[in-house]
Amino acid sequence: NEILKQKKIVNLIYVGFATNLCLYSKPGALKEMSQRGYRIVLLRDCTDALESQNSILDETQRNAWIEWFELVGIAYTSTSKGFVQASENYRINSVGLQ
Repeated sequence: NEILKQKKIVNLIYVGFATNLCLYSKPGALKEMSQRGYRIVLLRDCTDALESQNSILDETQRNAWIEWFELVGIAYTSTSKGFVQASENYRINSVGLQ
């Protein structure tokens, strides 16, 4: 947190495994950093969750947790393609690059 403050970083991008455990509740994860006031984006297609044999086929746990993050305001979410496109659009519009 101190390094992020020193570098004036306010946006955090999260990807990885165990959306319903590690990405949510470990130190530096979504819950803590959201409470600290950071703007968080979770890339939906770059994360997974611990699933049971009953939920693995349709990724019930992953989808439910992602939806919950959005509903309670912990994180914005995007696909990786949408995120890259938005970043490119921002770069072009803010710097005037083509």
